[in-house]
Amino acid sequence: MQKPGIKSVIPFSHSLTLFVLWTLITVFGIKFTTKGEEVTLLQLISNGFAFPVFIAGFVLVAYTLARNLKMVLGFCRPTRLAHSILIYPLIAILCSLLASTYLGKFNNFSSYGWPLVNCLFVGISEELMFRGVLLSSLVRIYKFWRAAIILSLMFGMVHVLNGFITGLFFESFVQAILATFSGFIFLAIRVRTRSIVLAIAIHWLWDFSVFMSATNPHEGSKIIEMMVSIVLAASPLVFGFLGIAQLRNRKVVEDFLAEQPESISY
Repeated sequence: MQKPGIKSVIPFSHSLTLFVLWTLITVFGIKFTTKGEEVTLLQLISNGFAFPVFIAGFVLVAYTLARNLKMVLGFCRPTRLAHSILIYPLIAILCSLLASTYLGKFNNFSSYGWPLVNCLFVGISEELMFRGVLLSSLVRIYKFWRAAIILSLMFGMVHVLNGFITGLFFESFVQAILATFSGFIFLAIRVRTRSIVLAIAIHWLWDFSVFMSATNPHEGSKIIEMMVSIVLAASPLVFGFLGIAQLRNRKVVEDFLAEQPESISY
């Protein structure tokens, strides 16, 4: 029986089909737009509009609207907006963006315009896929912690596929490990605030700050760049520990699960 106020559920077959379709659109769509050439992720988001990322996200948004899943997937005003879990991500993002500003990386709109836009669609697409559709589906099959671990592993593993785009499989493997840890804080934000909107915003700004730190500055200091690189490299591990610590709050998780149709207990 559906819970009061819940319009629809997401069958696992739907979420699995969407995940496969989302992955194919993203990876093969990028390979198609780059004509099979290997490109770095920075080049991919800096050299124009990333249509495959937009289309993959559009498919998920269309599914959400067609099945009236906006509330189930967290398209609502965030609660606990001032929660402590936001402090470290916001500080890390702010420090990175301030350093990029000091190093002259925002002097020319053309150098950050496309990354700003494309990172937004990456945030929408990935959060809606993982902390939206897949999360809502998995908590109907598994208890929360098993679902959380599966979800974060899937989020990490999908980043290995970046190797087919960049040709850099070792770097993609490292990125996958870091993404697995980062997935826990995005999940904690989703659960704590009951909103996917804030998770999208943090994901967007985090990706944007990381990509901007990787661009070549017009002028600047090697020391500042090195310090920012250390903070950004270590942050996914911090994200993981912070996310796991926050998700240990049983009441918060159970309150979140109460809003999910046919979910299993903590």
